[in-house]
Order: sequence, then C-alpha cells, then structure tokens
Amino acid sequence: MPRRGRGADGRAWRDRGPRSVTYVEVDGVVPDADTLARLLHRGYGHVTALQVRGGATRGLDLHVDRLERQHHTVFGELLDGERVLRMAGHAVRDHPDASVRVVVTEGPTVTVVVDDPAQPPTTPQRLLTVGAERQVPEVKHLGTFMQGYQGRRAAAAGYDDALFVGRGGRVLETTIWNVGFVEDGTVVFPEGALLPGITMLLLLRHAPAAGVPVTSRPVRVQELVDLDAAFLCNSWGVVPVAEVDDVAWPAAHPVVDRLVATYRDVPQDPLS
Repeated sequence: MPRRGRGADGRAWRDRGPRSVTYVEVDGVVPDADTLARLLHRGYGHVTALQVRGGATRGLDLHVDRLERQHHTVFGELLDGERVLRMAGHAVRDHPDASVRVVVTEGPTVTVVVDDPAQPPTTPQRLLTVGAERQVPEVKHLGTFMQGYQGRRAAAAGYDDALFVGRGGRVLETTIWNVGFVEDGTVVFPEGALLPGITMLLLLRHAPAAGVPVTSRPVRVQELVDLDAAFLCNSWGVVPVAEVDDVAWPAAHPVVDRLVATYRDVPQDPLS
C-alpha cells in the first residue's frame, strides 16, 4: 500500500544534458542543405523511435505494424514498413549502438536521425498530474508542443515528468512514457486516449510467460492510493515511479523488478 508523499525536490524534467545529432539520412542518402531546409518546414508526419544495440532492436514487427498503420491513418496510403526500417538499418551501419528516430512525411519521405544511445533514469521518478490528452493518440506524430509544455511545467514544480489525466479522471500516460501499475500482483495498464508504446506492447506480450499477469482497464486518479506500485516504460526501459502528486510507493517492488528483467531479456531483431 502506498504512503502519502513528500514535496517536490527540484529534479528537472528529462535532464539529459545537451544532445547532438550524430548522423542523418533522407531516403537512404545523406541529405544536402536544401533537402534539410525543406524538411524543416514539414510539420505533418509520423514517427517511430528505437533503441539500437549491435545493429538490432526489440519489437521490430511492432515497429513495422506501427509505421504501416500510422501512415494509413495520417496519409490514407499504404506504406512498406519493412523497407522503411531497412533504411534505418542502413543509417546505423556505422553507429550500431544508437537512439534512432524514423520520421515519415508526405511522399513518403523517410528521415532517419541517429543519435547517442539513451539509458533510462537511475532513480525512481516523481510525476505531477495535469489535465491533458494527446491529440490523435493512436499516432506517434510530429505534434509534440503539448508534451514539451506540460513536461517543463512539471519540472518547474520540481517533478520529473507530467502524468496526463483525461476526461473522467482517467490516468493516461506521461510526456514520453507509458505508465503502468501493480495491483495484487497483476500489472495494470490504463485504457483511454493514449499512445500504445512499443515497450508496453512487448510487456503485454512477454510478461505472462515470465509469470507476471497483465491486464488493461480504465484507471482513475482517485484509485492510485489503493495501488501497490507504479512504473514507466518506453524504449529506454522500465523505471519505477516513486510518487504521483502526494501518493508515494516504495522505491522497489518485486513485480516491477521482474518487468525490468522481462524487457531486458526480450530478443533483439537485426535491422538489416
């Protein structure tokens, strides 16, 4: 059972320090300045993001499905998701350990941005609830102002990130993470207007075989005090949550520890 939490401690939202883009390819080639300038004006498109280690990533089939499904939603056209990810594989041939962002805009034009590999936070996270819902939540799209704005507001209040609470008090997600909870030994993912992240889908797929029951249902903010633990998940990994507003949980929980191990052990698929 959680305890009531303490006040904010001033940790900054996603304080990862300065980051520099390592490498960019557009449609499989290094772009010239004119091409990059044109792409800077394209604010309509969709994205998938991967952590690549040794030229491989987890959940390759889920990324293919996401790209194809999103493209049909955004542009009303078919897309060969496997071809798009082969472009990503081409871009990381000299950067086998990397953070990779695949952006698809009209054409389709495929931009692959290769950056330094990311690691999850090393401390349990503290979240501030905000009334917000992602627009077109089923699509990981280029419209991220709301996430950045709410995340920075949470940082200014001393929290690590903002937790979106939608209509009817339904807990949804944070600015860059899916959130999950533990209730009587079962992992509970919220249902509602949220982006189904690849890591969340992998945990739904693999956790039962690791002896962790998983379910999805509406979770309302008033329930949090009755839940046993909370965690965040994205391509960086699985991270425990210490507090949501004034509700707090222990820094470690055996079910969350098993989820960390489950994600770590998910097989990785080569990009090329």
